[in-house]
Amino acid sequence: MVSKGTIITPKDLLKNEELTLNATCKIAVVPYESDKYYQNGNTFVGSLVNIKENSSYNALYGNIVREFVGRGYVSVKLGKVQKTIYADYESGDIKNNTRSIAYIAKSYKDNNYSGDALTDEQKVIVDKWAACYIVPSPDDPYIKDVW
Repeated sequence: MVSKGTIITPKDLLKNEELTLNATCKIAVVPYESDKYYQNGNTFVGSLVNIKENSSYNALYGNIVREFVGRGYVSVKLGKVQKTIYADYESGDIKNNTRSIAYIAKSYKDNNYSGDALTDEQKVIVDKWAACYIVPSPDDPYIKDVW
């Protein structure tokens, strides 16, 4: 049996731990199904979706500027033996696999919304999140474990 996917976690939760399926911090595992994963050459891409704002949490801070790190994996099980192999970070640096939602929104906006047809309401959200782009300090009181 072969499984593959991307592991994603907020970078501040990872601390000095290795990002694996056995990480002790909270992780999201985005499995790839044969007809649903995106592959570009040797690159697998995982995404967090449905990031919502609500009145009890100021999303212009917190998870919008929070940095998330992702790492691909392939796991093979033969009988009772399972072996999992993890992708290296691009150029060997975890920073190259780390993005915030604000960073992605800014990149998307800067590239003219990548040719997608967005509604005016969607553009307002992308523009608002893009305007939040900063590199947050790990001590920022607005970065909270609410994902």
